[in-house]
Amino acid sequence: MTTLTNQIRFQIAERSAGSFNFLALLRWALVIIFLWFGGMKFTAYEAAGIAPFIEHSPLISWLHALFGVQGASYVLGVIELSTAAALILGAFQPIFSALGAAMSTVTYLITLTFLLSTPGVTEGTAGSLPPAHFLLKDFVLLAASLSLLFASVTNQFLFQIAERSAGSFKFLALLRWALVIIFVWFGVYKFTADEAGRIAVFIEHSPIMSWLHPLFGVQGESYVLGVIELSTAAALILGAFQPILSALGAAMSAATYLITLTFFLSTPGVAAATAGGFPAISSAPGQFLLKDLVLLAASLCLLFASVRGPWLNVQKS
Repeated sequence: MTTLTNQIRFQIAERSAGSFNFLALLRWALVIIFLWFGGMKFTAYEAAGIAPFIEHSPLISWLHALFGVQGASYVLGVIELSTAAALILGAFQPIFSALGAAMSTVTYLITLTFLLSTPGVTEGTAGSLPPAHFLLKDFVLLAASLSLLFASVTNQFLFQIAERSAGSFKFLALLRWALVIIFVWFGVYKFTADEAGRIAVFIEHSPIMSWLHPLFGVQGESYVLGVIELSTAAALILGAFQPILSALGAAMSAATYLITLTFFLSTPGVAAATAGGFPAISSAPGQFLLKDLVLLAASLCLLFASVRGPWLNVQKS
């Protein structure tokens, strides 16, 4: 038996195999999301913000009638914090690894239905993001949850801790195609005047990207980002067939979300001062940006699975 610890080779992520240890990135990114959003559900600010989604949902509208606006938010907060707890315990106990991933999966299956049930979901006011932008990222959060779930349950329906198991990475195709949806959607939107106006505040205050403003102008910089995002989508798509592009697309995606997460520090208005402080962040842009933690984790998982190295613990006889 020879261990491939010193060889670096490209491979198509979902056609490779090895240790799932990098899935810990998905677990802890999801934990942060559920802790933060769960904590926010106990504020009046967040209860009002999610009220339209609940009110028009055929799945959870009964919460308003039974508990009221703030009470419904409390219920969801308890569920989300319980999901975070299960995900945390899942790093140590196999049954909780599956339970936490399943609870997370159900959460995002429900939130994605809001795209169909919430009126005006694609409409944003001046300077604010349409709800669809916020909800669309749940495709990747759902894919991340399903990836953890599939890695937590063996073919014999035995439970295991996702990141301590090993096998085929076929389920990573979920992450790839969810990211493709995100990059195509947002890339196309960059060619509209509305989107150019909405992202201007992020670019203007970013020490990494502010140079785009004077060089290309508001609409021009949006075009540049649109081309980059559509190119990332193309690399991710072609990466399902070509190993080098599997790594390239994942690396471009990871770089994108590393940059967008810096907007937390550089963009004014991320914190919601009127909501009572931590853990409250504004629906636009704060909550929109927070989900990028999982999108970054998904990108890194694809990248690590696309480059054969010691982190995969692959063995060859």
